[in-house]
Amino acid sequence: MEKLKQIAGNLQALFNETAQHLAVETGFRQRRSKLDGATFAKALIGGWLSNPEASRSELAQIAKVSKQALDQSFTSQAASYLQALLGWCVEKMLGQEPASLSLLQRFKGVYVLDSSTISLPPTLSAHWQGCGKEGSQSEAGLKLHVGLELLSGALLGPELSPARLHDRQGPHQKLSLPAGALRITDLGYFKLGRLKELEAQAVLYLTKAQTGLQVYGAHQQPLALSKWLGQQSQKLIDRVVEVGVKERLRCRLVAWQVPSGVVQTRQQAFKELARKQQRPVSAERQALSYWSVYLTNLSQEQASPAEVAVLYRLRWQIELLFKLWKSGGGLERWHSHKPWAILCEIYAKLIGQIIQHWLVLAGVWQEAERSLIKASRIVRAHARSLLFRIDNPPHLLQELIYICASMQKGCRLDFATVQI
Repeated sequence: MEKLKQIAGNLQALFNETAQHLAVETGFRQRRSKLDGATFAKALIGGWLSNPEASRSELAQIAKVSKQALDQSFTSQAASYLQALLGWCVEKMLGQEPASLSLLQRFKGVYVLDSSTISLPPTLSAHWQGCGKEGSQSEAGLKLHVGLELLSGALLGPELSPARLHDRQGPHQKLSLPAGALRITDLGYFKLGRLKELEAQAVLYLTKAQTGLQVYGAHQQPLALSKWLGQQSQKLIDRVVEVGVKERLRCRLVAWQVPSGVVQTRQQAFKELARKQQRPVSAERQALSYWSVYLTNLSQEQASPAEVAVLYRLRWQIELLFKLWKSGGGLERWHSHKPWAILCEIYAKLIGQIIQHWLVLAGVWQEAERSLIKASRIVRAHARSLLFRIDNPPHLLQELIYICASMQKGCRLDFATVQI
C-alpha cells in the first residue's frame, strides 16, 4: 500500500504543481490559459499511454480544446517542457522490495546497463545528432541510456543523448554502484580501465570479451584467443587470465561452445554487417562465432560457469523493456512530420512508459512468472481512468489498487518461461 501511495503522490505532483512550474520555467506557458502545462501534459502522456496510435484529434478531445489549438502548441518550448518533465520522472526512481531469487540474492544489486537508439528525421540533427553523415538516413537520432536493477526492478533513466555518443562515453558508464553489486554489460561498455575501477570499488562485473583483446595465460604467455579456443578439446573453458596490453587486468575467462544454429545465426549477421559497412568481418571475429566468451571478477564460489551464463542472459530483461517501449509504447511511430511535434510525442510516450514501469513494480515485479506484456496491456486499458482521477486522491488510490489487483490476477506467463 505504501508503494501505491508513493506512486499516487508522484502522479499528483507530476500533473499539477510540477507541470505548472516547469511550463513557466521552460517558457512553454507564461500565463494561465485553457491549455495550460498540466492539461497539455495530461492529454499527451495519458492519451498516448492509453493508445500509442491516438491521433491529435483524440488528444485534443482529452484536453478539451480544438485540434488547431493543440497543433499550435507543438513548439520548441513544448518539447523543452516535456523533456524537463521526463527528467523529473527519471529522478523519482522507484524500487520494489528485493525479489526472492536465490541466484540474484547473492549480490547487493544486479544492474543491467544498455542503450537503444531512435532514428529521427534529418531536420532534428542539430538537436539530436545521429551516427550518419549529412543526408543519410541516420543523420539524426536519439539514444536512450537505461539501467535496470533486477532485484528491486528500479529503473535508472532513461537518460538521453545524441545517437552518435558511444556507450563508453555515455552517462551510465561511470554510474556509481554499491560494493558487492553486480554490473552486467555488453561490448558497448567494454573498457579495461573502467573494469579496473569497478574492481577497486569492490563492484562485480560480467561482460563479453572484446574481439582482438590481448589475453595472457599461465606464465604470461600471450594467447591468440580464437586460435587457442579452437585448440581446446573441452566445450567449456573456465580459467584465470590477464587481459590488455598497456593496462593489464587479472580476471576470470569463461567460454563455451555454442550450438550450430547459433553459429549460423551469427555468421548470417556478419554477412549483413559486411554488406552494410562494405568491408569484410575479421577472420578472428568469424572464428569466435563458435564461442561465447565472457570476462568477470566473480569467483567460482560466487557463480559456477553455468550460473555465469544464466546471469549474462539476464540482459534480455532490458531488451524486453526496450521492445515494450518501442513496440507496445509506440516510441518509433509518430503522428506528425513536424520536428517539434515528433519530439513532444517521444518525450510524452517515454514519460508514459516510466509511469507504466512504476505500476508494474507495484503490481507484479515480485512474481517470478510475470508477463510484462500482459501487465502493460492492463496499464493501457486503465490509463484514461487513471488520468481522470488525478485530482481526487482517494479515487486515484482506489484505481491504482484495482490496476495492481488486475495485474496479479491476469499477468502470468502462458508457458513455463520465467522472466527473472
